Amino acid sequence: MEKNKGICAVCQKEKELTYEHYPPKSVNNKTSVKKYTSKEVMEAFVKNEKVDDPQSRREYTQLQRGHGGYTLCRKCNNETGTNYADEYQIVANGFIMVLKDEEVDQLTVRLKLKPLNFIKQVLTMFCSIDGLALNANKDLRNLVLDKYSKTINKDNVRICMYITKGSTFKTTSALIGSTSLLVDEISFAPFGFSLYSNYTSVEGMIGCDITDFFDYDYNQEEEMSITVPIMEIDEERLLIPNAFKENEKEKLRCLTVTLSKNQ
Repeated sequence: MEKNKGICAVCQKEKELTYEHYPPKSVNNKTSVKKYTSKEVMEAFVKNEKVDDPQSRREYTQLQRGHGGYTLCRKCNNETGTNYADEYQIVANGFIMVLKDEEVDQLTVRLKLKPLNFIKQVLTMFCSIDGLALNANKDLRNLVLDKYSKTINKDNVRICMYITKGSTFKTTSALIGSTSLLVDEISFAPFGFSLYSNYTSVEGMIGCDITDFFDYDYNQEEEMSITVPIMEIDEERLLIPNAFKENEKEKLRCLTVTLSKNQ
């Protein structure tokens, strides 16, 4: 009997599901982490507390293998790992090295990367959290299934990226206020990402817009410069997308670094 049978978050077929690390386990995601339920996070939000406040003694699940879940079938897990995860690992670990001893508000990194491969790993992670913005645009899963596909409606969908240094892992999905804007967010150092649906303007979007990474071909390598804000997750408002602590410091210098892969 298949003990983890369910609907694959990518291909949407009923199959035996395998454990998907999101982000990939090669990006500091292979040690035990605490996972709190939405109920526990809501209680912390109402009480204006951190969800892991030791005084609260909230219940949690200990994920021994790193953050993730049984979300992808074996075929999709293997293919996304082969096609996209390596690029994400190289870029993320490069940022981790740069961030170790630097105190800056914005990080300007000059690097060689395969933009389409990278953003498709980001999209794979959004498939696993299965949020409102993703499900409002079901064709986004096709971008993951077909590594060569680049078709995305930029008038409706945007993906933004920010830097986070904290140890808190965050996933959330919500309808913003009285607008029709849907936001899915996933954050695990060094990166946080927001997927916006029913996007109408740049107002309200947080981070560096990387949607144009879909303009590149699969495995196409480009050297580019991107400037990404460094944000601190507000651990008392984990249910709210893009909820960050206020930064009252003046913006400091930008750091420019060149990261290159072995050919």
